[in-house]
Amino acid sequence: MTSSRRTKGRCGFWQPAAQRVEVRQNLIKAEFDGDTIDRVVDRLTGVALIDDAAFVRYWLDNRAQFNPRGQVALRQELRRKGVDRAVIDEVLRVAAVDQSDDQAAIRSALAKAIGSANFRRPSSRKS
Repeated sequence: MTSSRRTKGRCGFWQPAAQRVEVRQNLIKAEFDGDTIDRVVDRLTGVALIDDAAFVRYWLDNRAQFNPRGQVALRQELRRKGVDRAVIDEVLRVAAVDQSDDQAAIRSALAKAIGSANFRRPSSRKS
């Protein structure tokens, strides 16, 4: 996973930065007024404890590892979670470039390994 701000959760596990919509919904459920919610969300965003891009990177890594999905399904899931379409597009674009770079590095390493391998035909056995 790319470097992103993480916080220690209540159970002691590291978790990614929170998502803006989720924090806002939790504060609404806790019956905070709108001005307080805006100030809290702005403050948490300012100290990188709310970071939608980090959340999307975490979500993509998690999905790839435990429950792979195609890009269309991932986009739909993230939109249902309230992530801005522009954030999703940017993170997926960067992820595609990273994946392309990884694939190119793997192809290069394989080509070098195959090219430098000293393949010999088995010699006839003499008994």
